[in-house]
Amino acid sequence: MQENSQNDSGFTIEEMVDLLKKGNMQYFDVLFKRFYPLIFKFEKTYHLKMLEREDFFQEARIVLYRSIKEYDEKRGMQFAGFYKLMLQNRIFSLIRRESALKRKSEKNTTSYTRVGDLDFADKYVSETRKIEAEGIDSIIHVREMSYSYFETLSAFEKEVFRNYMKGDDYETIAQKTNKSAKQVQYAYDRCRQKMKNLLE
Repeated sequence: MQENSQNDSGFTIEEMVDLLKKGNMQYFDVLFKRFYPLIFKFEKTYHLKMLEREDFFQEARIVLYRSIKEYDEKRGMQFAGFYKLMLQNRIFSLIRRESALKRKSEKNTTSYTRVGDLDFADKYVSETRKIEAEGIDSIIHVREMSYSYFETLSAFEKEVFRNYMKGDDYETIAQKTNKSAKQVQYAYDRCRQKMKNLLE
């Protein structure tokens, strides 16, 4: 469905936003439901541990309200894209807060430094841009996304990813990690899939 296609209300997204800006708040829930697929996708992609689904959706509602207030069609962006960026920004903020709380409670358990993780993730994003350019133009704050990406990896996946980006092949990584080459390959495939999910 295109961003401006009509829905059950008979209005396009842009038309509903205009009506809401004029105080017709009866269209708010209709507009919010229009973004359910995006919200469910983000909830699954980022899976913030400190938020229940109800809390996550409440955050999404608040962001939608702010987006309606701040949206200016003269900037050349459709509202759906604007809301997506606003929601991503809010999620990144929540990720930073969650990570800060986690670091406070786990001061003695760090397997990789944030700087190292970001360096490797940035390199991977660069390679992914070359291979899968389609759909990546909407990515913002790549470094923040890189950090959130590493939060989704297991310790073994991080080890595989880190060594692979250094240039090691599956056999070499298998020897370093005392795993089979097949296990290493599967772990790297999971790393790639998680990155794809983040970039979509």
